[in-house]
Amino acid sequence: MTMDRVEKNIKKRKYSEDFLQYGFTSIITAGIEKPQCVICCEVLSAESMKPIKLKHHFDSKHPSFAGKDTNYFRSKADGLKKAKLDTGGKYHKQNVAAIEVSYLVALRISRAMKPHTIAEDLLLPAAKDIGRVMIGDEFVTKLSAISLSTNTVRRRIDGMSADILDQVIQEIKSAPLPIFSIQLDESTDVANCPQLLVYMRYINDGNFKDEFLFCKPLETTTTARNIFDTVGLFLKEHKISWKKVCGVCTDGALAMLGC
Repeated sequence: MTMDRVEKNIKKRKYSEDFLQYGFTSIITAGIEKPQCVICCEVLSAESMKPIKLKHHFDSKHPSFAGKDTNYFRSKADGLKKAKLDTGGKYHKQNVAAIEVSYLVALRISRAMKPHTIAEDLLLPAAKDIGRVMIGDEFVTKLSAISLSTNTVRRRIDGMSADILDQVIQEIKSAPLPIFSIQLDESTDVANCPQLLVYMRYINDGNFKDEFLFCKPLETTTTARNIFDTVGLFLKEHKISWKKVCGVCTDGALAMLGC
């Protein structure tokens, strides 16, 4: 089937009010109408605009709402529309809170060194069970707005890591004495791939501060030249001069010593 025929078939699938019984309203993105769940706000593909696929989503992800009537889902759909129009009121604040919670959960997962799948597979379902029993279904609805998929958790962690690195770089550049020392270590991970770890010590607010700088794979060799080039490329990307490096600490391995 050609792409033109696929797009043509997608455009033919229109939203029906009957889909409300499965908790779905519609949203238009890039000129294409797509189904959106009023419970978890997830937007499915245009090809999912079919009763069987919408019912599968409802039965597998929201079984606790099976007893709700169409009016309940209609009110949820109305609330969702208001949320799209409201940028400073209650709905906006709820959305901001849901995003903040998503980051906090991702931070805990990262610190505990747990797999990213644990949020969607265990933490969120457990939180919903607790909320349903202790508070009620309305609380479960609020929890459903929290995005904790594996990809979302990964993006949250990547975003926080990038933000921390930006803060460290800015602290170095804005320091009254903009010099720093680095500690390097080359190791091998569980996949037998060499990794270069670099830590940095610099002065911040009159005190010495130690921060993890980066971990990068050594894709070619583990020679001194390769290690030097990897560090040099990082400094160049962040516009930091080698002249600011006042000390280098290693474990004394031959590659680190340039042998």
